[in-house]
Amino acid sequence: MRTLLWFRKRGFLFWFLFLGGAISVIGLVGMFTAIAEGQGLISFDFLRAKPDLSLTLSATPQTTEKDGDLTYTIRVTNNGKGEAKRIVVNTTLPEGVSFTSSEPGDPACFESKRVVNCRLGALEAGEQIEAVVVVKVEAAAPATLVATATVETSTDDFNLSDNSVTVSTAVK
Repeated sequence: MRTLLWFRKRGFLFWFLFLGGAISVIGLVGMFTAIAEGQGLISFDFLRAKPDLSLTLSATPQTTEKDGDLTYTIRVTNNGKGEAKRIVVNTTLPEGVSFTSSEPGDPACFESKRVVNCRLGALEAGEQIEAVVVVKVEAAAPATLVATATVETSTDDFNLSDNSVTVSTAVK
């Protein structure tokens, strides 16, 4: 009851000035925060939903023959709650194979120095995308071919532990 009387004694003018001042301070803080974030001086990334990319890599057939074709299928899935932007998958081809083609083709995917670079765009939460790389197994290929793929995004990835994968293929 005493608290209520204290508030009543202050009157309309007190509350008007108090609330007006509080709203002004909140507005100024919001304005300065927006300006600072826009210029990259501060960041509130911890408040935004983040993507969580995961990667799978499979080889078909599981056992291949020399002078035969081998197909690598790369699947990227966004298991997070935010959009992943500018997704890039780099697949390092093993010794003993030569690059034949990819899907998507050039310019989205291209090969340079045994690495197939695929720029796959963006993925919303829950979406997935695939890329396919076809190689020719050379006559001098080793008994086991080991390929590695990694995925990166320009957006902070929530979990980096599932962004790299390796697959082994036997050669007969």
